[in-house]
Amino acid sequence: MKRSLLLLALILAGQMLMAEVFQIGTAVNNQDNAPIHLGSNYSWSKMLVTAAELQTAGLVGETLISGIGFSIYEPVRYNEFRSQRIFLRHVSFDSYPNNNEYPDSTNATLVFSGSVFMHGKDWQQLTFDQPFTWDGTQNLEILWKNHSGASVNNNPKYDSYIPDAGRDVCASGKSSSAFPTAAGTKTKKRPILQLITPMKPEAALPIYPVDGSAFFQGSKLTWKSGGGCPSGYDVYFGSQNPPPLVSSNQSHTYFQPDTEPGSSYYWKIVPSNISGTPDAVPVWTLRTPGADALVESFEGSVPPAGWGNFEIWNSSDKYPYHGTKYAMASSLGDTTRKMLYTPLLYIDGNEPLELFIQSQSTPETKLQIKYSSDAENWVELGDPLSVELYQWQHVSVDLSSLAGQNLYLGIEAFKGSGTGNANLFLDHVSGPRLAGLYPVPSLRISRNAGTVLLEWDEVPGAQGYRLYESSEPKNFGSQPLELEADRLSHQLGTEARKFFRITAVF
Repeated sequence: MKRSLLLLALILAGQMLMAEVFQIGTAVNNQDNAPIHLGSNYSWSKMLVTAAELQTAGLVGETLISGIGFSIYEPVRYNEFRSQRIFLRHVSFDSYPNNNEYPDSTNATLVFSGSVFMHGKDWQQLTFDQPFTWDGTQNLEILWKNHSGASVNNNPKYDSYIPDAGRDVCASGKSSSAFPTAAGTKTKKRPILQLITPMKPEAALPIYPVDGSAFFQGSKLTWKSGGGCPSGYDVYFGSQNPPPLVSSNQSHTYFQPDTEPGSSYYWKIVPSNISGTPDAVPVWTLRTPGADALVESFEGSVPPAGWGNFEIWNSSDKYPYHGTKYAMASSLGDTTRKMLYTPLLYIDGNEPLELFIQSQSTPETKLQIKYSSDAENWVELGDPLSVELYQWQHVSVDLSSLAGQNLYLGIEAFKGSGTGNANLFLDHVSGPRLAGLYPVPSLRISRNAGTVLLEWDEVPGAQGYRLYESSEPKNFGSQPLELEADRLSHQLGTEARKFFRITAVF
């Protein structure tokens, strides 16, 4: 075993200077059968790549392959697909005949067995558990078996092409009840692929949350490979920078942190494989909204309780940024505008309105933030924003110019340029606290020799405090004592039993 590991290490060291990503094919269309059909509980695909194609891509002579990549045509939600198996083997044939349409792994090398994580679109890469050495002369067959036993509603499609109109280079099968072993369906279309030789991984890419944005309590940190086929991840998380290590060499691309409301944290992800770690790794930041802040992920009906809308907004679950659903304004024509607005909020000027938006329509989609004191007369805040296509876009709106007011905030979607109808997707909204929800400071009471000392914590943004005194626990008592904002304690003399309440004034 030691000799084998040493030999592998020497091979890797010899190829480090030659480490590359080799692309096989150029995307011209799409399909959903290969490499993985995830619309059924079980599926398989096999793909032929000729030696000539490998050489054209840049592979020269005997080559150690340590990973594979495939390209997603349109965005998919972050998901983990368990029980995936990938086999590679040398073959002499370059086309699938009628009697060879089944998932045969005879004489093949199992190079990967485990979970596959997908998110967004474009290239998705994964690292082999067992590298495979291409001999430099024979054709290559890639067999992928999906034993997950679970399907998804929005089955991903893959960028694909036809390498040779005269050959069937791909075959696949699927089933909802058990793994299919019978003949499948042949096709001349094959996904574009990446074959990756040993190399240090690139820095990971954050999925949730994006750097500097809000993080909802109870959520998971998620990320994806930035390239280079990492085999494990070290997770660092904490309230100090640099953050401490909290998980070592984990294979999955998520982590559940412990957080407190109204706090800031730092986190970083260090990918690794047998070749090493990235030369540089960024540290990201996140903020948790306060316990009384506006927090909405649209997991229920739209509009949510306390919200309102002009024109109809719907709920969808196809491409959520957070959770399983999001709000959607569709069929935005030349004169159709749709606005969803928040409950009445107290704007302290410190908390921004944060949200994520996306469009999947060719006509340009626009977003306009508005405000109103009565939910009837609306004023535009700032200029309209163009909404990015096929990508969740983080928007942070400065509300400092509205400080000290109770206002509704409107999120209006409308069509910009182009022909046809536009749409806007909205998710993960956070902002100031609801109006009328006043923070209650933590009150500490100490008694000594007939006097009572009341002390409380400062409430950010408070204009003062009201102190209530009563002989009954359910009674606020008579006229409260008004105290200045810089007063955080009050001493009084009493021999009788009393109850006290303190509230912040805004």
